Amino acid sequence: MSADEFTYRTADRSDAEALVPLINRAFEVELEFFTQARIDLVETLKHFDKGTFLLAEKHGELAGCNYVELRGQIGYFGLLSVDPGHQGRGLGRILIEQAEQFCRDAGCTIMQIRVLNHRTELPPFYDKLGYHVGRVEEVEQVPSARIPYNFIVMEKNL
Repeated sequence: MSADEFTYRTADRSDAEALVPLINRAFEVELEFFTQARIDLVETLKHFDKGTFLLAEKHGELAGCNYVELRGQIGYFGLLSVDPGHQGRGLGRILIEQAEQFCRDAGCTIMQIRVLNHRTELPPFYDKLGYHVGRVEEVEQVPSARIPYNFIVMEKNL
């Protein structure tokens, strides 16, 4: 896969309805740990108030997204989602690189992501991209959690 197979743009609020099923399909694996889907339309729209979704499309169809938020000198990305039909071919890495560049351009010096501790396959993936564990973030447990959880905050110098 190459980056030129896709077109890239930033989302606007009119993309929110298409983002919800993309994100939920990408996070279906987490239904083992939670009783409900990862995100709904109301939550998705709230993200537009704080940050930006970077989108990848192929033939006009949404193939992937990455949510990016500027927090002073720290850039944050999350909800990295690649449609299952496009997974395993490098699109996630491309969306991460775009998020890092977005944050560099905004003056950030550190990039962070929060990883659910039960997603043990993710820290090694991010480690290969230069991220390291910064801290463990304890969280108030939500009613939809099937088992206790926390987040691993991984970071990288930009």
